[in-house]
Amino acid sequence: MVPAARAALEALPASLSPQRRALLEHACTLVGHVPYFWGGKSAAPGWDPAWGELRQVTAPGCADSGKRLPYGLDCSGLVSWAAANTLEDSDALALVGDGVRAQYAASTPIDWSDLLPGDLLCFPDLSHIGLALTPAPDGTVPVLHCSRSLGGVVITADAAGAGFALAARPGWLPAS
Repeated sequence: MVPAARAALEALPASLSPQRRALLEHACTLVGHVPYFWGGKSAAPGWDPAWGELRQVTAPGCADSGKRLPYGLDCSGLVSWAAANTLEDSDALALVGDGVRAQYAASTPIDWSDLLPGDLLCFPDLSHIGLALTPAPDGTVPVLHCSRSLGGVVITADAAGAGFALAARPGWLPAS
């Protein structure tokens, strides 16, 4: 596990629910290891052997469409994969939602002051999604996400500074 992911897990509050902790543990295993792939989804338990294989991008709406790139996840695919592995259910998309807009719609909007690790963070236009981590002492909230511009699954130290503005609590996660 990369140092940033290990540090994120070590910073989780002791009182965090086991389900939230599991969600972030699963997601942290991918930091620095899974590339961004427009339209990339997986509900495979554990590591998906398809990650890293060259595949043609077929999802519309991206400059990468038609290119052959290493397979990975997109931002909502990361959330779906982590949820499916946490819930131990490859059919978790029915609860979690498929795509940023569906994931946000399946959640309850909350104030940033109410964020818990594992809550969702989104861009205001719902074009990008990630998972909140434990706020830093200075109040910034780190976010775990799969970023096209950053090349894959990463942790960004300041979610608000990176453009995340909406927060939501997934209905399938406990409120603690």
